[in-house]
Amino acid sequence: MMINARLDKSSSSAWKWMWKAHRVLVPCDGYYEWTGEPGHKQPWFIQTANGPPTYFAGLSSVREGAPPPSTPGVVDGFVIVTDAAEGLLGDIHDRRPLVLTLDEAKVWLDPATTYEEAVHLANNAVKPSEAFRWHKVTPGVNRSGGGNDSPTFNDPIDNA
Repeated sequence: MMINARLDKSSSSAWKWMWKAHRVLVPCDGYYEWTGEPGHKQPWFIQTANGPPTYFAGLSSVREGAPPPSTPGVVDGFVIVTDAAEGLLGDIHDRRPLVLTLDEAKVWLDPATTYEEAVHLANNAVKPSEAFRWHKVTPGVNRSGGGNDSPTFNDPIDNA
């Protein structure tokens, strides 16, 4: 199961049809990335410098009027468009979600936006690392099970 679509692969047959007419937004407060060695991973919460909401460019495999997939293991859903991380964000992870401003998001969602225009928008929407802020958060964000969904997981922790 894929969770992201690389911007540099937008013309591949796996993604191109979605770029044409299946663009979506994935709204969020931010996202998590982990650094460190296995067994000692440190999660970081990353968000836009001006705070939420954040809009990720996404692609959907859902086709209007189409029946659900009948092939076992095939599901309808969406992927997040990613691009190479640059600057200080590159120290945390080599890729990052493609974040759109509100104006860019409107163009991204506009059905009149062509494939070529969408790719052009995405290639020019890459934000510098200064457009983001990030901080360490509790490793509890990575635990599965009930009771592990709290807005406090986004709060900074002491670096000591």
